[in-house]
Amino acid sequence: MFKLKMMYESFGLAWRLMDDFQDWQKDFQASQISAVYYYLPENLQQEWTECNKSEDDTEISQFIEKESIRFKILKRIMDELKNSIRLANELGFEGMAKEFEFMTHFRGISQTSSWMTSSNP
Repeated sequence: MFKLKMMYESFGLAWRLMDDFQDWQKDFQASQISAVYYYLPENLQQEWTECNKSEDDTEISQFIEKESIRFKILKRIMDELKNSIRLANELGFEGMAKEFEFMTHFRGISQTSSWMTSSNP
């Protein structure tokens, strides 16, 4: 039962991270806290939560690029999906493992797997 719970938790976390990263600008404009928020330094977190922010998210975009936040989030997604795949296989849920594996090939995520084996951060 514990493995089943862990499988779904890893999958749920991966799914949540994918969603948060795909629409972080929308969340920023709405001042909705998302996973990206937690990767920001305090001054940018404050900007994120301000009600009267400008439409410009340039500073946050630059930080995300400079600090490889995209890579960090995508790597976490890949790690969680791999954990889900492993646990599904251990539980004998081969079909579910294949579904999780399929998710690793979505645009952006599949690029991460090649980055993880290269010399990139």
